[in-house]
Amino acid sequence: MTMANKIEFEKITFESNNLIKKDFLLTFIVPVYNTSKYLTLTLNSIGNFLSDYIELIIIDDGSEDNSSEVILNWIKSTKTKTIFIQQNNRGLSETRMTGIKYSTGKYIGFCDSDDFLNLNTYMKMARIAQEQNLDIAMCRSLVFDHNSGESYDFYDKDHWYKVLKEKDLKVTDTLSDPEILMMEPNANNRIIKKEFLIKNNISFPSNLFFEDVSVHFISYTKASKILLYNSTGYFYRVGRPGKITDSKSSKRFDVLNSIKLATDYSKKKSLTLEQKSSLLFYSCRIIFWCGSNTLNNEKVKFFKEACKLFQNEFEYDCYMYCCENLLENSQKLILSAFFTGNIDYLLKTSVFLKKSKFDILKLMMEKQFGIYPRKIAKTVFKDWIKDNIRKLRNKLKWRF
Repeated sequence: MTMANKIEFEKITFESNNLIKKDFLLTFIVPVYNTSKYLTLTLNSIGNFLSDYIELIIIDDGSEDNSSEVILNWIKSTKTKTIFIQQNNRGLSETRMTGIKYSTGKYIGFCDSDDFLNLNTYMKMARIAQEQNLDIAMCRSLVFDHNSGESYDFYDKDHWYKVLKEKDLKVTDTLSDPEILMMEPNANNRIIKKEFLIKNNISFPSNLFFEDVSVHFISYTKASKILLYNSTGYFYRVGRPGKITDSKSSKRFDVLNSIKLATDYSKKKSLTLEQKSSLLFYSCRIIFWCGSNTLNNEKVKFFKEACKLFQNEFEYDCYMYCCENLLENSQKLILSAFFTGNIDYLLKTSVFLKKSKFDILKLMMEKQFGIYPRKIAKTVFKDWIKDNIRKLRNKLKWRF
């Protein structure tokens, strides 16, 4: 019988009293589940920083490996105020909420137990957040490849550049900079004021993967002051065995429910066209990515449900705004396929088959594809012809 099975519900296994301080500036919450191989690096990235202003809450969510043993051994060497909680397996969202319940810090940060962070960046954000009474502060992230050891920028680097324009930091909101809503929604690359979370009744949805998506959209549209700090703070590990976001599974369907939570909120609030269109932009990206990475025998079902979501939850004005202001031509075709239910095009694109220009020509002729989407397909087709004519001319120049 594992330690997880012996735990009836939830208990504090360890609480350090070597640092008696009630007013912590920053609480870090680390949910743990079967990540014993990576835990020491994760915890060291937080607990090796000597500060009286940091509180660390570690929660073992019913691990079946020796994660708890690793944690208890690590605790012996840290001087950081630490609380260690063990509970039956309840999932990432509820584990984070457990941490929030026990936290005493003014601001709350999260770290997955296979990732690691640069605490100097988070402390800088926390100090600025405290001085300026900010609701949220976020930093840059890097992807860390478990197999190669290489790191590279997150996909949202262009959005950071557009908002910051080479500045080191900026305090803003989503009315002034709706582009923030297109950034990576991972809860780990930010700190959030605890009072703000409680006041606005913001929580992570239970029993749902891609739980960060709705929380990102709801919290950012509610926040009046958001800091963007142009410094790398979070390192997101990919490529390790057992990582959910790296594997193909039915769990990809959960992203549709997460987006639905965000659109339900959007319909109740007086949000601008730009804010709603930013949600549409991100939804197109994440849903298409999930569809590309779901099980092959479930792709048709996934894209059918996704098309229904786009058609029922998003206004046509948002589609037009995205196509005219936010998307590249290839992205416009994908979004158009979602809005018109063109499953065949989504399937072929999602498995990265090389599409012939006949596929684009076919879209131009389909009445189902709609007038505006057909215009987009026509533009793509014309660009292809011009590009090939240019290449042919260059070849002829070299020959003669």
